Amino acid sequence: MNFLKYLFIIIFIILTYSCNQKNEILKVGTNVWPGYEPIYIAREIGKLDKNIKLYKKYNKET
Repeated sequence: MNFLKYLFIIIFIILTYSCNQKNEILKVGTNVWPGYEPIYIAREIGKLDKNIKLYKKYNKET
């Protein structure tokens, strides 16, 4: 019985510890392509999460 009690306590601690939210910034790299345009439109109208940072790469080739 003690084994089950300690097992339950350990599982409870692990589950509650894993519920923390980290507010890390997600960095997303894109290039100039029409398929990525909805991401930038969502950012402009405020629908994109503040923790997402977009980086646009411009091609120097012509």
